[in-house]
Amino acid sequence: CISYILCICIFGYFYLSDHSKTKHAGKKNPFLRAFVIFILLLILGISLQLLTTCILRLIDTYRPELLTHTAVFFINNGIIRICTVTLLAPIAEEFAFRGVALKLSVSAFHTKHAALCAILFTAFCFGCYHGNVVQFCYSVPAGIILGCLAVWSGSLIPGMILHMILNASSYVIGSIAISPSILWGIIGITCILIMICMKLISGLSDGLAYIDISEDSVMKCTLSVNTGACLSPKDELAQEYLRIRHVLRAETAASHL
Repeated sequence: CISYILCICIFGYFYLSDHSKTKHAGKKNPFLRAFVIFILLLILGISLQLLTTCILRLIDTYRPELLTHTAVFFINNGIIRICTVTLLAPIAEEFAFRGVALKLSVSAFHTKHAALCAILFTAFCFGCYHGNVVQFCYSVPAGIILGCLAVWSGSLIPGMILHMILNASSYVIGSIAISPSILWGIIGITCILIMICMKLISGLSDGLAYIDISEDSVMKCTLSVNTGACLSPKDELAQEYLRIRHVLRAETAASHL
């Protein structure tokens, strides 16, 4: 509990202190859009937990020795442990992996697909952080989904909400008895639901996240244009953001004339 609080303070400070330099060019979500995204996150979280539970049931059937060191959550674990797992852990882990680590990774990968490389790298680190093979196998896909949410929305809030739903539902769904005869059917249905929810969320998200619009970035884009140099994908996005911002400022100034 104390370690998660320290992580929230440390990584939250680094993330929030640097977040003012990161913008995205989309419009703010209206209430209806935010509500729809929340419902999709709820369905996505429950589907992910159902998928995880079915996979654990299959492992328990064919390779039960692998579950020896896997954490198991029960509703009678105690209020402090439940609050830690459902509230503190998601916030701390999102600040650490999708906040600080993801942003640093995007800056470190100088490729056309820097965001994708950063998502995969931080998801791998997220899986290793859980400390055993079984949790690694389902933490990596969860890390990819959480990373996509952070990049699409430019915010950690959707990922935190999904992470909380995922951890909280493990106390209920993890204790449900599922017949072995329907495991593969549930796995197929949940995979379809996950893909549908991800597609819908990506369409509703603002996008253009993790764009540096500091003065150094502005000067770099301007210099590259003036000298005829080729812009990197990140600089092209930053330049497009600046163009949109200048157009909006011009329209605002014209409306006051």
